[in-house]
Amino acid sequence: MFDNKIEITSPEGLPFGISNEEYVSRGLSILRNPILSNVFFRLHIVETLGTGIVRIKEAYQNSYKKTVFEVNENAIKVTLPVISDVNLNDDETLIYNNLSKITAKSISEIMENISFSRSKTASILKELVSQNYVIVVGMGRGTKYTL
Repeated sequence: MFDNKIEITSPEGLPFGISNEEYVSRGLSILRNPILSNVFFRLHIVETLGTGIVRIKEAYQNSYKKTVFEVNENAIKVTLPVISDVNLNDDETLIYNNLSKITAKSISEIMENISFSRSKTASILKELVSQNYVIVVGMGRGTKYTL
């Protein structure tokens, strides 16, 4: 636990037969230990089985900060930002409001709607990314930003 986020790491990767896309987008789940899951369910520690990712996404749906799912062969790491009052300044809000959840935009595309220099826009985007308000898509010249 950190002041601004909670990180949960699960050893091992995804169960056989589940892709990263299925896990992150649709919250597809396979029980690894049905006996233990049943015990947790009966003790009312969990409400239902296999709905965690869907519920996490719903909880952060209207939040500026988004969860980060890192999936690899040996572990799954979920970073849950602490949701608090949004503390974006006017410049950050202007850039944030020019982004979309559907279409990623390059710095040049963002600059079409604002009057900041390229370096100021890049600096603000870097800060928004570090605070988990914005997601980076791609690398180098193809770098784009989305919510």
